[in-house]
Amino acid sequence: YKISRIQKMGDLEIDNTINQKADDDFKFENTVNKLLIDAVNMDTVAFEDKIDDYINTNGLEQTIEHLLFAFLDKVGLMWMTNRILPAQEHLTSNIISRKILLATEKLPSQRHNSKTPSFLLFLPEGEIHELALLYVHYLLRKHNLYPIYLGPDSPINDVAFVFKKLQPNYLYTHLTSVSK
Repeated sequence: YKISRIQKMGDLEIDNTINQKADDDFKFENTVNKLLIDAVNMDTVAFEDKIDDYINTNGLEQTIEHLLFAFLDKVGLMWMTNRILPAQEHLTSNIISRKILLATEKLPSQRHNSKTPSFLLFLPEGEIHELALLYVHYLLRKHNLYPIYLGPDSPINDVAFVFKKLQPNYLYTHLTSVSK
């Protein structure tokens, strides 16, 4: 809000505006924290119910880009500080994967034509964190582009073979962890 706008507001309007903003931020952080509690407690039913409610209210893209990115950021911090086990993260990541896969499956199939750009999606050997790759696959399909999905842990020779055979316009990979 500009200062000139705030000057014209009465005390009650200022209080209501502050409370509304704080309430929205609080509600969002509370939702993220409830997802974290469900993840730590491995309560997959409660976790999935919260995700479904958010998807029904806000749509898949808003859920992924707003809620789940914030959730996954916090999970990453908890993992790095040994406050969450890989099994706890895997349980929730698999639920998120299923949601993206289901939404992708509902999209109409399409054949590739020379006017539509094609994208070869893969994760290199050793990289198994495919949530972002699944989401990019969904977005490309939704926007009537042509993804070729190799998935996680793809040997570079296989990527080269598919690239040579199908000649996609673009290569896309997403790195979450550094291989040793």
